Formats: sequence, C-alpha cells, structure tokens
Amino acid sequence: MKTTHTPAYVWQLPIRFFHWINAACIVVLFLTGIFIGRPFASPLNTAGDGTVSFLMGYVVYTHMVAAYIFIFNFLFRIYWWIAGNAYSRFRFRPWTKQYWVSLWHTVKFYLFFEKEEEPYLGHNPLAELSYFVFLAFASVFMIITGFVLYASINPGSILFTWFTWASSLLGGIAYTRFFHHLMAWAFIVFFCVHFYLCIRHDALEKDGTMSSIVNGWKFKSADHD
Repeated sequence: MKTTHTPAYVWQLPIRFFHWINAACIVVLFLTGIFIGRPFASPLNTAGDGTVSFLMGYVVYTHMVAAYIFIFNFLFRIYWWIAGNAYSRFRFRPWTKQYWVSLWHTVKFYLFFEKEEEPYLGHNPLAELSYFVFLAFASVFMIITGFVLYASINPGSILFTWFTWASSLLGGIAYTRFFHHLMAWAFIVFFCVHFYLCIRHDALEKDGTMSSIVNGWKFKSADHD
C-alpha cells in the first residue's frame, strides 16, 4: 500500500536564518582560527604601506566580526527558544526515562539495528542531545574562551577582568587556547556527522529533511497520525 504524506510547516523563517548564519559563522571562524593558530601564508608584499602586508590583522578582524555575529545569533536563538513555535522551543528532557528510551531507539535506527524510527517532525532525541551539547554548552564555551584569548593581549582591560576566572579554571592561557582549538575541531566533526545523518534520514524517511531548512516544510506519513 502506498504511504501518503502530508506537509507540515516546521521550521519558521527565523530558525532557518539562524541555521544558515550559524553555519556560515562556524566555517569562517574555523578557517580564520586555524590561520591564527598556525599561519600557513605570508603577505605577498612586505615593503611599503603596512596596510598592504597586514594579513594577520585582516584575518583576526574577520575572526572577531564573525565571532560577534555568532554571539548575537546565539542570543537570538535563546530568545526564539521561547518565542518560536513548538518545534523551535527547548524540549530537551534528559531527566525523564522516556527520553533515554527514545534516544536509544533513535541511536539503534541510525546504526541500522532498527528498521523504523519513532515519528518526529521536529528534532528527535539524538538531535536534541547533540544540539544541547553543541548549540548550548559548546557555543558558550567557545564564546567565553574566545573572550579570554582576545582579552589576554590587554591584561588591563575590562574583558580580562570579566573572563580571567575562565583562564584560571582551565589552567592558564595556553590550556585555554588548546581547549578553544580542540572544541573548534569538535564543531567540524559535528558538522560532518550532522550533514550525513540529515541526508541519510531524508533518503530513508522521505520527509523533506534537507529541503525543510530552506523552505520550512517537512512531510509526515499518514501512518504517524
């Protein structure tokens, strides 16, 4: 019997904007951060006007601009967790038994131990967990450690006073830089896994997962009603 699908508006426009802005910021921050940590190019012209050869300065400036956009975008997402529709709100419930049962079922589905996934139009339990880790904890961690590293060039600044506790907690500037770099790579790993799982889910479930982040619409099976 042929399964029918009905459209459902899941991802509101602000969520879609957040998603693509966040993705763009992560890519720019990662590439510029890698260069800042270990420059792999030198200015083409080292003579004359200093602005022509100020390559590192431009990279750091780009990194900081992307960082502030990332921060404001993150703050907007916190607001939309409250103001958005049911699919946009924070629904992570790790203190309930049902969450862990559903999470285990979802993991088995992605590992090909289950033929069918429980119906979720929004985020499934695995997505909720990963988004909490990377869009909540990891984002806050990168913002704080980023401010620590930025403030370290001016120990007398207000930023240094505000965030020096984080540096002390992590064992100093060197360790702060190391963990900041390590978490940046964790974001890239998450990005790749997330992309794969979305393609796989869309191919198996045919629910419009990939296109939904562009147009907002997903499709639910009549069997899920």
